[in-house]
Amino acid sequence: MTPDTIRFRPSTLLLVAWCIPAFLVATLTGVGIGLAAHLIWPAGSWPYAAGSLTWLIVFVIGAAGAMWHFFSIHYELDDRHISVCLGVFWKVCRTTPLEKITNIDIRQGPLGWLLGLGEIWIQTASSGSQEPEVKLTGLPGVKRVRDMILERCDLAKRGGVPSAGGLSAKETTDILAMLSQISETLKSIEKKLGSRG
Repeated sequence: MTPDTIRFRPSTLLLVAWCIPAFLVATLTGVGIGLAAHLIWPAGSWPYAAGSLTWLIVFVIGAAGAMWHFFSIHYELDDRHISVCLGVFWKVCRTTPLEKITNIDIRQGPLGWLLGLGEIWIQTASSGSQEPEVKLTGLPGVKRVRDMILERCDLAKRGGVPSAGGLSAKETTDILAMLSQISETLKSIEKKLGSRG
């Protein structure tokens, strides 16, 4: 039995983090336009109106861009591949075979640590650079997601054969040896019963 396909997305906290720069840029631009308008029209409410309108326009454009990009991001993990799809106008979907994965790193900056979010960088032998083949951004419970990917990688590298209930190789070998002994004992009992009859 192969594992089900898991579809997931970044946390909405990532969207909040992306809107903070839009807010700051809008505020600085609005204040700048307001001051410039005050120098041109020292009297009246024109400077406040110009600054407020500029703030609103810049913030709405920045926040809308962040939202469109955020809602375009989709991750998918099945028993053979991990896929990342994103993009508003130019859609990009990258699929990486799990058996080709060589390294999985967790990255978490100060803001990510504060929000409880992290990134997973996945590299393959063909990556050949510092940049990852696949980057999963804005994930809560990043260690759990990494462990899930590692488990699927291990399964894919074994050809889709699941381990015996999550047992270690030594435990599996011990169980197989015990089953072999039981089989020999049953054959011996069967032989003795057959010779009596």
